[in-house]
Amino acid sequence: MIINNDVKNILNHACPMFSRVGGLGTLLQKLDVGTRDVEAIGDVAVNYAIDMDKGNVQTLTLTQNITLSATNLSLQSKSVDLIITAGGTGARTLAFDASWNWLGAMPTTLANGVKAVLSIKTVGAAATDVIAAYEELA
Repeated sequence: MIINNDVKNILNHACPMFSRVGGLGTLLQKLDVGTRDVEAIGDVAVNYAIDMDKGNVQTLTLTQNITLSATNLSLQSKSVDLIITAGGTGARTLAFDASWNWLGAMPTTLANGVKAVLSIKTVGAAATDVIAAYEELA
């Protein structure tokens, strides 16, 4: 699937954050080839497991506070850029699998209508093998 301009702009905006934290910039360099698998998840609430076997760009809208985890981890390295929008009214509280390793600060809220990019990379089959980075977009 050809990546649409809105998704490309969001990911390009997030690139400086990943280079500052020193590790996940390569996740976004795939944009240079012009194609990425984009999976539109839609509205989600409460608990959501990011499927590492779905598209390497996933979009979702939060309708309630949420706890995120990852599924389909493997010994092969995988990466997903999750574009998150807070829908409805009010901020959304974010929680994550406590085993994840964060580059930079772990987010706790997302304001209504704000978009953010959560990039996760796996380096093994356990939740302790997940590396995460997060950036809100202006």
